Amino acid sequence: MGRIFRCWGLVGLGNLIGSLIVAYLVAVSLTGNFSLELNAVAKKFIAVSTARSLGLKTWVWTDGSPVSFGASSVT
Repeated sequence: MGRIFRCWGLVGLGNLIGSLIVAYLVAVSLTGNFSLELNAVAKKFIAVSTARSLGLKTWVWTDGSPVSFGASSVT
């Protein structure tokens, strides 16, 4: 059982490292190595990402169990 957790731990760590690398590469490509003003694509990318992450809402029944997840409008 310990071997399974070790393998899943390595998978999670690899996923985290990979996502950080991709986020860095996207940031560098959209900002010209952080030296340019954001273009329209970068501004839209940031707006959509922020709206999706901050706009999540949870509807809860009266007993406290979650019903569904949904995003508010991203436009």
